[in-house]
Amino acid sequence: ADFHYMLPLDADATILDLGSGYGNITIPLARHYRKVIAVDTSVELLEFIRLRAESEGLTNIEYVHADPFEFCNLPFNNHVFDAAIISGVLEWVGAAKLDENPQSLQQKFLTQVRSFIKEDGFVYLAIENRLFPGYLHRDPHSKLPYTAYLPRYFADWYARSRGLVDGYRTYIYSYFSYKRMLSSTGLSFAYFLFPFSSYKSPSVIWPERDEATRFILASGLGRELYTKKWRFLLRACRTIGCAGLFLSSYMIIASSRTINKPPSILRQAGTVS
Repeated sequence: ADFHYMLPLDADATILDLGSGYGNITIPLARHYRKVIAVDTSVELLEFIRLRAESEGLTNIEYVHADPFEFCNLPFNNHVFDAAIISGVLEWVGAAKLDENPQSLQQKFLTQVRSFIKEDGFVYLAIENRLFPGYLHRDPHSKLPYTAYLPRYFADWYARSRGLVDGYRTYIYSYFSYKRMLSSTGLSFAYFLFPFSSYKSPSVIWPERDEATRFILASGLGRELYTKKWRFLLRACRTIGCAGLFLSSYMIIASSRTINKPPSILRQAGTVS
């Protein structure tokens, strides 16, 4: 949860953590902010988080058991949260409701989440990038080659032919597609953070501002993080103005209003410069 240092939050914030899982984000956020609402479809996982919180003496977490998110049956009022966290969750929206297109279900879910946050609140979205070259060999969710890159219809047919009964339903998108999707829900201001190596366990996080990318590539940090081949690719992309198009994943801060830009670079827990 080190990404929270880059979020425009104060200590009095109330945060909605959707798909809280084992509490890997819920618990750290509860140490820093007034209240966190942990939402999951698994009662067992919510109980696990409760036990974790109890062992740390945390009493500012509330627990909500919810239907699968694609049913948009979340029991919250509009405009009550300072932030909503959607980390490693959006791609699974659509897996349980097979009578509708996954992209349509994801759009409905984001629209509902948008209604829960305050007018000056924001959504934090962490998810894989469809155009990451490594996903040609193995999709991060279907575990099959090609499915991230194929047109959706062919990806679905291919997944069924390889034994996935429900087909291909874990949709991920590209940089520009995420921007369009968020904008269509009213979250028209989206700042992208670039994690290395992924949003799940980043050792470095930096925003898409050119000076940050230039620093990464010119410093010893770039040689530490990337192979020569990747440094060459990133430099080439930066030259034509698309340095972040082929990273493995994104961490996105989205809002309906302009928000303060995050710091230039974050390395390790709480080290901001």
